Amino acid sequence: MRSSSEVGAPALVRLRGVAVAAVVGVVFAMTAASAASAAPVGTIPPGASATSGTVVAWGDNAFGQTAVPAGLADVVAIAAGRFHSLALHSDGTVTAWGSNFFGQSAVPAGLANVVAITAGYVLSMAIVGVASVDEVAPVPSAAQAPAANAAGWNNTDVTVSWNWSDGDGSGIDPAACQATTTSVGEGAQILSGSCTDRAGNTGTATHPVKIDKTAPTLRPTLKGGLIWYGSKVTVKANATDRGGSGIASSSCQPVNTSTPGPRTLTCTATDRAGNTTTVTVDYVVGLTVTKLSPPAKTKTKAGSAVPVTFTLSGSGGKPIPATLAQQLSTTCAVKVTLRGNTATCATYNPTKRTFTATVKIPKNLTPRSVIPISITAIAGTTTIASATTSVTIARETHRTEHPEQSHR
Repeated sequence: MRSSSEVGAPALVRLRGVAVAAVVGVVFAMTAASAASAAPVGTIPPGASATSGTVVAWGDNAFGQTAVPAGLADVVAIAAGRFHSLALHSDGTVTAWGSNFFGQSAVPAGLANVVAITAGYVLSMAIVGVASVDEVAPVPSAAQAPAANAAGWNNTDVTVSWNWSDGDGSGIDPAACQATTTSVGEGAQILSGSCTDRAGNTGTATHPVKIDKTAPTLRPTLKGGLIWYGSKVTVKANATDRGGSGIASSSCQPVNTSTPGPRTLTCTATDRAGNTTTVTVDYVVGLTVTKLSPPAKTKTKAGSAVPVTFTLSGSGGKPIPATLAQQLSTTCAVKVTLRGNTATCATYNPTKRTFTATVKIPKNLTPRSVIPISITAIAGTTTIASATTSVTIARETHRTEHPEQSHR
């Protein structure tokens, strides 16, 4: 004769991911998520389902204890009594079926948050866990891209990824959580985001950014044009920043007046957001014509040769160095031109520190005619000095003899 421990005592065995419960004459098998990939244990009776989270039962069904209720699913644990059966669902509720003679299958109303079940010969028991309460809103871990520079500014749009976390709570709801926020426009901005967890708690977050996409504007004090040879000129960039971050640095290259001719310098400004503007300024280092002779409207005869002399000077009227003057003379860079005539190369006299060119006055000019004379100096194709003077054609005088002189 079997003892009470041998007859009807429930047993729970787990084989390869399949939970099995059995009493005398009754066997249950619960297919878990892993059962689909586990090797089969025994033989499932014809018509039995092996769907994950469902229950298969066979054996004695005198009290309906192996008649698994239709639609039973999401089962995470099972228990078998002598004449009844229990199933624990993933949501913490319990289903019972079979004999209820002793009320062993009458699941108490409102039974929830069950974490474990067991079935005795004619009784059932459940362990109820503490209901999980989530009253804490999700919190962010903001990450900005691209990162701000050392001055705290960006010169492009910024995207903040919020990276919400709910810790040990109910978990965030992706559909109710803002993943990123992107800046729009320029200036100081406050980007914001929000996230709601599955318990309905909403967290909010803000992140300050500063955006300046506009490069500085430059208005150099040197506007171009002529600068005297040897002069000292300082150029300022005059930078302004309309983007809002402010000017971090600005500078212009020095003005080079050591040699006459065309020159170029650059001015650069950078704002605190890293935007940079560079402009170029073209200028000409020039010379002045001084001590020009003959002075304007000097009278001369038609057909005469007129020597034109002058000095080329730099800043303050100081004559240019002899080496520079000789170079200009040798290359015929200094010319004197009488109106309508071919230009004449001026030669340099290092002793007197003057240039000289002789121009021939045409013979057929009308008295009192004013004939312009131009002086030019060039460097390449650029004029570095120019001046004009003129001569006036004198009237011819005829000498009249005295009558007494004709008889001598």
